[in-house]
Amino acid sequence: MNGVAAEYVVLHEDGVVPIPDHLSWEEAATLPIASLTAWSMLIEYGGLQAGDTLLLQGTGGVSIFGLQFSIMAGARAIITSSSNAKLERAKALGAWQTINYSEVPDWDQKVLELTDGGVDHVLDVGGAATMVKSINALRTGGTVSMVGFLSGLTISEYDVTGILQKAATVRGSQVGNRDHLEKMNRAIAHHRLHPVIDRVFPLDRIGEAFALLAEGKQYFGKIVVQI
Repeated sequence: MNGVAAEYVVLHEDGVVPIPDHLSWEEAATLPIASLTAWSMLIEYGGLQAGDTLLLQGTGGVSIFGLQFSIMAGARAIITSSSNAKLERAKALGAWQTINYSEVPDWDQKVLELTDGGVDHVLDVGGAATMVKSINALRTGGTVSMVGFLSGLTISEYDVTGILQKAATVRGSQVGNRDHLEKMNRAIAHHRLHPVIDRVFPLDRIGEAFALLAEGKQYFGKIVVQI
């Protein structure tokens, strides 16, 4: 919301929740958007459970939290990136499989090969350029959660056959609610999960933080402004 890049703000009590005790302020700052989006789409609505397989696109905040939550739930995560260095970091965090989409443009076919038929869940952050392949990467009855639109919003002349053939569920994200946030925080506290932070900027360098975010590919996890 506007006005929170400040040392002091006034908020309604219904708009804040306690943070897990083991987290720093900087770590806790990553939770209300990226973390809650991944939690709501995978756990609250997606019903992610042990033994499921999911596909995560890129190594930004939502996808890395999706990776952490999948491990927490006992699921297997495939993660994509155009950077092999980032894929190695994802493996170190516990990714089951990785795909460099620059080297493997038909990454949806690779997913089908790795899983012998498709994944249970996809967190789609790309939007227009990735949605068709995300649906193709599903198993029958799987779910695509659309949580971003980095490549645009419009898919021209889209053939809905893939959705019908896969009996797919396509769900849009509006992040989550307070109840989801409180349940997520309890799980994070129980598992002692620490968010992945790429870089921390002081408040007087907030412009650099936004510039790094706008570049899109130069970070792993979250960018934080320290107040």
